[in-house]
Amino acid sequence: MRRFVAPTALCVALAACGTQKAEQPAGSQTVLSDGINNYQQAVINLNEASRKAVLFRAIRDAGLPCQNVIQAERLPDEKDGPVWRAQCEDKSYHLVIVRADGTAYVVSRIR
Repeated sequence: MRRFVAPTALCVALAACGTQKAEQPAGSQTVLSDGINNYQQAVINLNEASRKAVLFRAIRDAGLPCQNVIQAERLPDEKDGPVWRAQCEDKSYHLVIVRADGTAYVVSRIR
């Protein structure tokens, strides 16, 4: 099993998807009552196509081959944040955890 941390700028990816985010003072991160912060909640709130695009970007930023995320399923949250299982067009699966700081942690099996 290989693990990768992809420094994904989720706010940039979200902006490209047309999602607008309320302005906040620099350096602040609002944590919601259940421990999920705004970066994580923003990904949770995305429509399916936009979420697949964010997961695709995380997988590619981790240096893994993937031309398209064809399926994404949310799994039970881990201590680091919400988790999705993403399937690429080549039938490979990757787990993507969106961390509180907005980075994505990608876990993939070696074939």
